[in-house]
Amino acid sequence: NGESSPVFMHRVCAAFEKLVEGMLRSGTTSAVIVTHGGAIMTLLSAYGLPRAKFYDWMTDNGCGYTLRIIPGLWMRSMVAE
Repeated sequence: NGESSPVFMHRVCAAFEKLVEGMLRSGTTSAVIVTHGGAIMTLLSAYGLPRAKFYDWMTDNGCGYTLRIIPGLWMRSMVAE
């Protein structure tokens, strides 16, 4: 039956945080994440600005979003624009 929503959300968010922290440490300035809508909505509802609910971040198939990580903002509040 797959994983529960909380387990899925924790797994996706933990992987994203690890990615961002690695980028900040190494000075990497761009990356691409190719994933499905559930992961996109999870990440943006957890970290995206402006703050919005999970289903507000729904996107059409083959589409997505661009996030900008500002190091100071990420380190203070763990949010992305």
